[in-house]
Amino acid sequence: MSERSKPRASFLKSFGIVLESLERRRLMSVVPLDPGFGINGRVEVDLGAEGAFTDMMVQSDGKILACGVATDGADTDAIVVRFDADGALDDSFGSDGIARYDAGGDESFASIALRSDGKIVVGGKRSTLQWLLTRFTSTGVIDTSFGGGDGVVAATGEISHVALQGSNIISADANGAIRRHNSAGAIDATFGTTGVAHIRDLGRYDEIAVGDAGLNDLAVGADGKITVVGSHGLYVLDDFESLGSFGIVGRFTADGELDASFASGDGSLIPQLAVDGDLADGVRGVALQPDGKILALINDAYNTVLLRYNSDGSVDDSFGPAPKDESDVGGDIDLPMEDPSAIALTLTGKALIVSHGYNEGIAVARLNENGSRDRTLALGGVAQIGLNALEEPAARAVAVTPDGNIVVAGSSSRVEDNTRIYTALLVQFQTVTSAAPSIGVVDRTLEVLGTDEAEYVEVKTPFNGDWLTVVYEDEPQSFKRDAFDEIYISLNGGDDFFSARTINVPIKLSGGAGNDKLIGGEANDLVGGNSGKDSLYGGGGNDRLNGHGGHDRLFGEAGADRIYGYDGNDRLDGGSSGDRLYGGDGVDTFFGQSGDDTLFSRDGIVESIYGASGADRADGDEIDARFSIEELLA
Repeated sequence: MSERSKPRASFLKSFGIVLESLERRRLMSVVPLDPGFGINGRVEVDLGAEGAFTDMMVQSDGKILACGVATDGADTDAIVVRFDADGALDDSFGSDGIARYDAGGDESFASIALRSDGKIVVGGKRSTLQWLLTRFTSTGVIDTSFGGGDGVVAATGEISHVALQGSNIISADANGAIRRHNSAGAIDATFGTTGVAHIRDLGRYDEIAVGDAGLNDLAVGADGKITVVGSHGLYVLDDFESLGSFGIVGRFTADGELDASFASGDGSLIPQLAVDGDLADGVRGVALQPDGKILALINDAYNTVLLRYNSDGSVDDSFGPAPKDESDVGGDIDLPMEDPSAIALTLTGKALIVSHGYNEGIAVARLNENGSRDRTLALGGVAQIGLNALEEPAARAVAVTPDGNIVVAGSSSRVEDNTRIYTALLVQFQTVTSAAPSIGVVDRTLEVLGTDEAEYVEVKTPFNGDWLTVVYEDEPQSFKRDAFDEIYISLNGGDDFFSARTINVPIKLSGGAGNDKLIGGEANDLVGGNSGKDSLYGGGGNDRLNGHGGHDRLFGEAGADRIYGYDGNDRLDGGSSGDRLYGGDGVDTFFGQSGDDTLFSRDGIVESIYGASGADRADGDEIDARFSIEELLA
């Protein structure tokens, strides 16, 4: 590939394309498969040497519909398979759970949709280089009331995705066209131009040309508008040398016109995201949130990126971490997943992403509304479904059952007689709730509620000061600064670390059980260690530090602080202003440091009191050792 095959940042910035290098991280855990589904959470269907599922959906009764391809002798057939909720083949459907379309050549289905009357619409291709649209009855029989009496509609091309728009069918193909069919399968000539609409001419620049788009996914909104995603080819005008491809997000009106209310009137946009100086390869999937926001799933150089747009096509900068600098448009997150293939929404509206790769097998991520990883799913918010890498597992679709379990469809393989045999695969695991923090704004308070495990939490301000970022373990979550007035942190058990050193927002902080290190910010904070050997730092401001049980070290630092050791043998260090230090039970050591401090040690135990500079006062026992104390209180 030539040096010009991948544009550099200096060339792309002139077109408004912002490039950002993303750190590659892996933090996921293997999640046990659902033992009540198939055999130990796994269902394999032998559909011949190249059998695979390409798409899947779950019915309201919990039955699972999957489409794909099966090998039948010298050719391949397009198939639809239905499973009971427990993973068994549904023998009331087709022939022993499998319905086939065989036109005598090589046929395959790529996408599936379910009508409200139970009829099943599937799209794909056949070997005559034709796109293929077929409808089955709810029992798996080809519906002869569809198409030309044989249940089939076909023309030149290849269908990549189908969706329903009321009783109509919207299909997308690999050449950037979408079509609307009526309920009988005929092309609806009132849609677009004689039934067809195209994503073309996405931007015209002096130096480059844009080719036709290949569409990977589409979604139909409640208003009938159609959002499509895919990729465009990029060429140099003078010699038509390919520069690779980049992603596209577009929207059509319900009648097939580019939507002038989207992307500043253009109806389509280039996602402003790239990795390591290269353009993103394309957009793999799309999901529409109930509020009209758009989630676009991108793969680039083995990085998985999810962007969110507002309904008008502007970047939703409340999604994901805060911008890193002025060139960062925000609105995106990156995930430690190799090759993303599909996105769906859970019953509660959370984003669900599936990927596959040699290192990870099949992986699923679930995200909270603000783009942070949902750690109730698994460690790091990404669950790895443990499969042997030699099986070459591939995930093609993800869906959620009525009871909230996650199902993934795709394929795996095995080697027999030096030949690799592919098997259609379904896997399911139960979404049990694991310990996870709760992070969010409630009644103008930014809350971080931790778990009983050891936790690392840092609060800091990004470059522009309009945001505040909470870093929990390896992951940042960002919040607009004007959305809250104070911060409340409760870390519960475990040996925790917390720091808000530069934050000028009042903080109420509790470390819980464990040996914690807690560092306040610049405002007037309340920092409590509870049990354990804790180290507490007030930071700036007039703070209150409570050691509670355990042998603690408490440092007021700047500001006029009140420091309470309570039980245990504590060290109390006032810092630079006039502080009040209260030892409590135990053998405590007091350091007033600078400022006019008051030190309280009356407990009948021999203790050491160091006033240091300033006019310091001590209220203690006669048996205490006192140094640099200017006044003894009665």
